[in-house]
Amino acid sequence: MRFGQIEERVFAMYHGVDTKEYRPMPKVKKKGFTMGFIGRCTPVKGMDIIPESASVLTKEIPEVKFHIVTKTEAKNPLYLELMDKVHRMKLDEAVFIDNTFYSGEEKIKVMNSWDLILVPSRYEPQGQVDLEAMACGVVPAVGMGGLREKIVDGFNGIWINPENIQETAEKIIRFYKGEYKGAKTEEIIQNVRGSAEKIWDWEKRAEVHRELYTYLVDGRVDGIMKDLNELLLPSATKIQW
Repeated sequence: MRFGQIEERVFAMYHGVDTKEYRPMPKVKKKGFTMGFIGRCTPVKGMDIIPESASVLTKEIPEVKFHIVTKTEAKNPLYLELMDKVHRMKLDEAVFIDNTFYSGEEKIKVMNSWDLILVPSRYEPQGQVDLEAMACGVVPAVGMGGLREKIVDGFNGIWINPENIQETAEKIIRFYKGEYKGAKTEEIIQNVRGSAEKIWDWEKRAEVHRELYTYLVDGRVDGIMKDLNELLLPSATKIQW
């Protein structure tokens, strides 16, 4: 690089997902209306809102099930609290807490068994699990941070507020009933996989990296924002469908 031209500059760059590996599996059966969560057992991930959310949703969606996948120590305080709360609220039949680390095909199969993935992070710099679910054709309901930079509310996912459980439940109910923010649930599902393929696929993101590095090596730093903004910061609603 040409010294002095890239100092104190920040270039936003999203990573992507392998859409050949993470893919829809039509033969994987879904049971009822299943919402999944997969992530670290930590408060920042927002998993503590699940029991209260389940309590509201089971009244409106009798067939709703929650599959919480979180590999952690058995003595993790949040894990113990979550287990206790599910039992005290009599949600044992609706909420399954799965202390398993899934990877490869098993992880993809698990994601394909869900109708919606709950990613209620209170903060997330960018996030990867939402992209993996999208590539599987599973609609993400996302919390805060960089998750909202990839998900367009009502187009290829749902925005939720981890601090407002009632609002979160109402949005999920609308999605379950077949329409959210004027879009049919089937349309959102199509947009989910389409966004993953057309924007977030690894190969497409690699092409963006090449473009960025070419500009940096050539010293065309000032042209990056003007010329590459749509590539660096893509919008799902602007792609050619």
